[in-house]
Amino acid sequence: MIYYHFGSKEELYKAVIQRPAEDFVNAFGNLELETMPPEEALKTVIKVAIAHEISHPHYGRVLLHEAMQNQGQYFKLTGWVNPINRVIAVVERGIQAGVFRPVDPWLAVNHTMGICTFYFNAQANMRNVQPEFEWFTPEAIDRFTESAIAMVLAGLKA
Repeated sequence: MIYYHFGSKEELYKAVIQRPAEDFVNAFGNLELETMPPEEALKTVIKVAIAHEISHPHYGRVLLHEAMQNQGQYFKLTGWVNPINRVIAVVERGIQAGVFRPVDPWLAVNHTMGICTFYFNAQANMRNVQPEFEWFTPEAIDRFTESAIAMVLAGLKA
């Protein structure tokens, strides 16, 4: 059936990588980051990234395996390059405006992505540290989102 629907195992793999990414790209495509103040734009990015992780809880692990097994050969299929570059531009704009301290925008965005995704990708292991913690209740996600925003902005603010 794989060959009937997808043509090959590789085409199936590409479809697995692309489908959740389309939601991410579409969510970012609707954001007017360039017109928002840098701090507000970054808050919005974090909220959208976390919402994407919630709606696609296994996708981060798929991308992690893609990076490990194929050295990111298919990453361009995700369409994430443009959204990532838009967030880098937000950080650069914030630095130029004096809202954010001088940092390497590329690294700042990498750290932000890590903060937004680690919670979801590592929760199976981290449950061993805090077994009673409720990971996916609306309250826990709200706390996590606010904490992620506070952490990122504390690291960037001038």
